[in-house]
Amino acid sequence: MPAFSDELRATLYEPSGPLQGLIPLLDQTPRYLYRTHSPRSSGKTTATFVASSGAENNYPDILQRDTPHARFALRRHVTTWARGPKDNLMSWTSSLLFALQHAIRREKTDDPISSAQQVKISILDTSRIHRACFMPSVEMLDAYNIPNVPGGLTRDHYHGEYLSQGRLDIPEGAMVTFTLQDLTDHGLYGFFPEFADEAAKERLCKRVTELRQPFRYLDYGHEPQVCSSEEVELAAAMAEGCCADPSFRLVLFASLLALKPRDQKDSKVLQKFEQLRWCK
Repeated sequence: MPAFSDELRATLYEPSGPLQGLIPLLDQTPRYLYRTHSPRSSGKTTATFVASSGAENNYPDILQRDTPHARFALRRHVTTWARGPKDNLMSWTSSLLFALQHAIRREKTDDPISSAQQVKISILDTSRIHRACFMPSVEMLDAYNIPNVPGGLTRDHYHGEYLSQGRLDIPEGAMVTFTLQDLTDHGLYGFFPEFADEAAKERLCKRVTELRQPFRYLDYGHEPQVCSSEEVELAAAMAEGCCADPSFRLVLFASLLALKPRDQKDSKVLQKFEQLRWCK
């Protein structure tokens, strides 16, 4: 992993004492994480840094707080949108499906309204930053013995959620950001018609679970879905239209196709890989 520049700021996780069991998780952060944000999101997300609402108040590493305060801060962050100026955490996800549904929901429900041009998704290459910048939310809930709440806080609502804290400076070239408008202009709803369901646009966690049902069918002997030529072309168009950096184009292209269960040797996908200059 490249060295994280001393000129860049990052609030790192430092598990100790009863929380030492979290240490192995510092080396298990996915290579790419997504963050959906709009003008109504807590904290601030720019091309050069991501900072929580509490960052300017220098709130300490959550793992270094006394247990009652840490449990309260964690629970408040994962269970409410109105997190307040003291919230020191920022949410990311390893699931593009979740990030996309979250973006669609934000356009539908933000108050005051956020346009599709204002709702954004960022992709971060975590190999370009310090190893201790992220912690998975579910494992943190477990570490603090925060129980499920029927009808509320349940573990299966956190679709690959990872939490950064404080301020995280972004090295040049480590993150790309595009808008929901960019995606729709290049065919998102044609590529994944389920996203266009007006009745479901205001939903999030349970909707994502519903959209993941085809993956469960594989356990019952169902075959992966064969890509159509149109799907492959639309995925390539979105990747090229949204990502100026070729390395991120490849990530978005593959991740879009992976929104449904696919055969790893799908001939149409492999053929497109051979054709795309930015896949070389």
